[in-house]
Amino acid sequence: MLGCDDFTMIDGSTRCIHHPDRPAYARCMSCDKHFCQACVTTWEGIFYCAECLAAKREASVETIPIFGWVMVTVLVIGLWITNAIGRSALAMLLGGILG
Repeated sequence: MLGCDDFTMIDGSTRCIHHPDRPAYARCMSCDKHFCQACVTTWEGIFYCAECLAAKREASVETIPIFGWVMVTVLVIGLWITNAIGRSALAMLLGGILG
């Protein structure tokens, strides 16, 4: 993918899709359209137009991973059950030895 570090200027005949009077500065890596310097920005080192960048940012919003919460709950319940069983087994063992 074309990023900021390996960017090469687009030839002077290519024009911005929004501003035909301006030369294209970069190509959006998502929609592959050409844009002037005012219409393109970088995110994580890659050029994007405003529309694609908004969509990418929206898609990257972190959500609470339900799977993670389920696994933590199962782990806590498992440890609680193991602890309860362990105490019962220890009490039975000690009762047999001491009893």
